[in-house]
Amino acid sequence: MELLTGNKTRACLLSLAVFCCGCHPSSEGGVNAADAADDWPKDATRFEETDLETVFSDGWVHANTAFDWSGGTAASAKGPASMSFNFTGTRIRWYGWRESGAGIARVLLDGKSAGKVDQYSNTIEVGAPVFTSKELEQGQHTLTIEVTGDANRDSSGTTVFVDAFEVVSLDPVAKPRVRRIEETAGSMSFNGEWNIDSGCKLCSARRDAWAGGPDAMANFNFTGTRVRWLGWRKQAGGLANVYLDGAFVGEFDLYSATTSAQSPLFTSEVLANGPHTLLIEVTGANNPSAAGSLVSVDAFDVAVD
Repeated sequence: MELLTGNKTRACLLSLAVFCCGCHPSSEGGVNAADAADDWPKDATRFEETDLETVFSDGWVHANTAFDWSGGTAASAKGPASMSFNFTGTRIRWYGWRESGAGIARVLLDGKSAGKVDQYSNTIEVGAPVFTSKELEQGQHTLTIEVTGDANRDSSGTTVFVDAFEVVSLDPVAKPRVRRIEETAGSMSFNGEWNIDSGCKLCSARRDAWAGGPDAMANFNFTGTRVRWLGWRKQAGGLANVYLDGAFVGEFDLYSATTSAQSPLFTSEVLANGPHTLLIEVTGANNPSAAGSLVSVDAFDVAVD
């Protein structure tokens, strides 16, 4: 399946027919014909798929840089897989893609069906607005995208991309400033036997650290209100225990049948603004489906205000 040329040419032929491919006019809160018009507010606040309010299930491939994505990256899945995005406002728009190998996604708003979106098109559009909600009450909402693994009969694949979201709100939308901190930072310390992959093309800053044996630990000191740990999910992924400020958070399974770099492995709740410590403990164990017990530490995203 040929998607785009190497120079990331954006072949966008946005018409009403393309935009509404797979639209369901009867959907509650779903896309309608008016969304194809130029009535979307230009001051809507944009959030990337890497935002700390996004939650992804297993089965996604993160940090796709092959195309001219918003923010430089996007996440994709062939299904079954799901993700959710928490936002405050009155409307939301999801940006993804349309292409001959695209599949069908089910959309839910606050747990209620908003219809299915068929992203198939015989023309390529990267960063396409694939779903726009109807008017909602001002407040907190959750958009959920379920990749079904299905496609219409003309499609050559089932891939669904999540590139970005835009939110309309009656009140100013507060976006925390997020800082990417690599595993090489001075605020990191490692105990036990760790390996460094300095030639990892898909890793953040092209390198990560990994360990598979028990008693290996990675300690990250940070100042902020939230933290996200990024690393690999793969067939050889193992189990890791996470502690935040000395308190046990839980055991996290890095196994996945779908290999993905820069995956969000753990995201904290909102914390008091100040110094905190995140400890990752490699257990040396794995679930029965895994081919190994490897734990990856690639980078951290920290909300600093």
